[in-house]
Amino acid sequence: MRYVRVSPNDKQALKTYISDLARIDQDNLAALSSTPTG
Repeated sequence: MRYVRVSPNDKQALKTYISDLARIDQDNLAALSSTPTG
């Protein structure tokens, strides 16, 4: 993985983006597990 120098603003944006992705994944998992199959 190539190291990319990012500014603090970019770092914060990236952190927010990743946490948003994680939250979306959690929501999807919750929806999948609570949806009756069939």
